[in-house]
Amino acid sequence: MGLTPSPRRLSLDDTWPRRDANGALGAALDIGSLCGHAAPAAAFLDALPDGVLQSHLLPALSAAEKQALRATHPHARELLNAAVTRIRVAAGDLLPPDRPNAAAPQLGRRFPALRAVEAFDCSDAPVFDEALISFLQSAGAELLAQLVEFDVKRCHYVGRGLLDFLRAACPRLARLSASKWTDNVTLHAIGRLSALQELDLGESDALDDTGLLPLRHLTALRVLGLQRCRWIGDAGCRALAQITSLEELNLSATDVGALGVAELSVLPRLRRLDLSGSRRVDDDALAAVAGAGALEVLGLRNTEVHNEGLAWLGSLARLRSLDLGSRFELDDSGLECLAGAGAAAGRRAACGALRSLTAGSFNLTRKPPPGFGASLERLTFGGGFANKNLDLLFPLPRLRSLHATGIDTVTDRVMRTVSSQTSLEELSLRSGYSLTRDGLMTLHSLANLSALSVSSCPAINDNVLAAFADRRTAARAGATGGAAAGAAPVACGPLCAAA
Repeated sequence: MGLTPSPRRLSLDDTWPRRDANGALGAALDIGSLCGHAAPAAAFLDALPDGVLQSHLLPALSAAEKQALRATHPHARELLNAAVTRIRVAAGDLLPPDRPNAAAPQLGRRFPALRAVEAFDCSDAPVFDEALISFLQSAGAELLAQLVEFDVKRCHYVGRGLLDFLRAACPRLARLSASKWTDNVTLHAIGRLSALQELDLGESDALDDTGLLPLRHLTALRVLGLQRCRWIGDAGCRALAQITSLEELNLSATDVGALGVAELSVLPRLRRLDLSGSRRVDDDALAAVAGAGALEVLGLRNTEVHNEGLAWLGSLARLRSLDLGSRFELDDSGLECLAGAGAAAGRRAACGALRSLTAGSFNLTRKPPPGFGASLERLTFGGGFANKNLDLLFPLPRLRSLHATGIDTVTDRVMRTVSSQTSLEELSLRSGYSLTRDGLMTLHSLANLSALSVSSCPAINDNVLAAFADRRTAARAGATGGAAAGAAPVACGPLCAAA
């Protein structure tokens, strides 16, 4: 088995998004990177005002360059540390150096802007409550009081001792990712963290329905993750229904069924619900979902929902994102359910606010009803059965982003169909083992396309992408000439390769 190749990307308007290495907002730092011997200082930096360093030099450095600067210049280290908002602490970072009478490392006051801490076990050393508490206490009460996020998801031996400490020392703690080993007893301690707004209990195999009762005391809780907690079922949903502040709930890969979903439908603020991978979620469960009128995002991947069951979603007037998963085959009846019966007669279409749709494939025999796709801006499909009569689906009036995956989806024929979608701005193609150069070239007429990503398509290499860019350049030049002759110009952004 080989490694998955990195996708080849084209940025067609120089706006391909740049992400930092951690994919997170703010600056983050591994505590372990602070260890080591300092190299000779870069003396010329002393002549620069702090404002110049902070505004012009430091933001332009990569993570590796910042680490090197920490090791070479003490004052620059202080300036860099002042921007750190998140630290990651490995179990090894809590152990004293291997020398006589050595003290355990201390956090201290090195990071005045610290807001988040992530701790995790190492293969040869776990994190224990006592060591982590001692490390944190060295920062002082003022710094601990400003912590808002704590992540111990990968710590197997932390428990009530740490939670009691966080309750006393971190009154503003709003986000907690609890250990995978959290059990019903530990959940009582979590239930006393009254400021919590986001709680991730995912993958906790020791939790069951009876353990969820303490969560009803978290009156500020907005986001709750119980994904892959296989012992959580309908009875647990009865306890969750008492958390009336909930806005986002992840129950993927749990034992929840129709009765549990019915309990949740009374939550007045519930906007996002993920039931993916919950095998007891079927069309009857969708009938219960219909009572949650505030829902905006619904995940139904790998469930027992069928096309006919989608009719129950017609009452969700605010639903803007629906994920049916890569195994779901949408047919004529499914599209009619999403469009709403009678939409063509002037009545309001069901799911009229739907902006994003994910499905496996389309099996069509006729054009979708006029109400389908009127607001759809993002479509993801592929990975399931072969598409049939996909040309009946396109074009969609407002579609901006298209993500296609799979050997039966990313084909020359499908690309010819997609070429009619002139509103496209972003296109992602993956696992198109039969896609050819000619198939890709049919997309050159998409004048609004600004970002193209190609992955696991053997025939599409850098040379083909360069030829595609040249073809678009030629199309732009031809459009400019046509405009000079009185024809309408075609918008086409500049081309550049994206990393």
